[in-house]
Amino acid sequence: MKPDFFLVGAPKCGTTALFQYLCMHPDVCAPAIKEPNYFCEDFSGIRGPRSEAEYLALYAEAEESGRSVGDASVVYMYSDVALKRIAEFNPAAKIIVMLRNPVDMVYSLHSQHLFTLNENVSDFSAAWELQSARREGSNIPKMCLEPAVLQYETMGRMSKGIRRALAVFPDEQIKVLLIDEIKAAPQETFDDVLGFLGLDPFALHEFPVVNANKTNKSKWVAALAQRGLPPAIRRPARRLKKLLGLGNVSVSGKLGELNETHHQRPPMSHELRSRLGRVFADEIAELELLAGRDLSHWRKANDV
Repeated sequence: MKPDFFLVGAPKCGTTALFQYLCMHPDVCAPAIKEPNYFCEDFSGIRGPRSEAEYLALYAEAEESGRSVGDASVVYMYSDVALKRIAEFNPAAKIIVMLRNPVDMVYSLHSQHLFTLNENVSDFSAAWELQSARREGSNIPKMCLEPAVLQYETMGRMSKGIRRALAVFPDEQIKVLLIDEIKAAPQETFDDVLGFLGLDPFALHEFPVVNANKTNKSKWVAALAQRGLPPAIRRPARRLKKLLGLGNVSVSGKLGELNETHHQRPPMSHELRSRLGRVFADEIAELELLAGRDLSHWRKANDV
């Protein structure tokens, strides 16, 4: 059974929340992992399954149940090849894109990269200034899995991904949403998505916040949890798990949960927000055209 809908982006725009809500629907089955990243061959550092058989194995449960399944891999809209490959894989696939004020998106993305160890410069303004150097291959954090995701301006320019989708899929197979919409009217927006996917209406009594801002209590523990144990101690660790009767319990996963803490990130300075607002002014105009929405509230928030 092939996935029939794809949340292709953008990061930090509510895709994790929407996907979690969709997976609560009785006719939707979640894959074994949320972001397979299978179709983005040009993002090798974070690509998951390397063969179609491995990819489809993630949907074995859906094969048995006959339910709808999706793939929520936000890097697809930045890949030069992913959307074209998805169209070849399943021409009838439905594509969902979620958008956010690019100034807020890149600031939140930087925080996410700090948490996942892809970034090691805690000051966002300093990380922004490193983009040119990193594009040339310098100042890349040792733990970074895919240097391309540190190009914050590129990541904030979401219109290019929508153009890629429009080039290979009919308009009626593409749904563009704003994170503002799902925050302001969650059930109505959810109903709209279900209708787009051809699923029966389903009332969710709660729409919890998902993927809120997180930090690591310890970078050392985060490295173990997110990058795995060093090869020299993996086998002894497996033996210890067996002796303790832990079975399939993910020790790294538990470590990660214990190591993370949630808190609201301080707002960026007015000066930096205004500067980035000017950088992304043309992008907001393009998104306004592609999404068919009035985004003047984004410009106002950016003081542009």
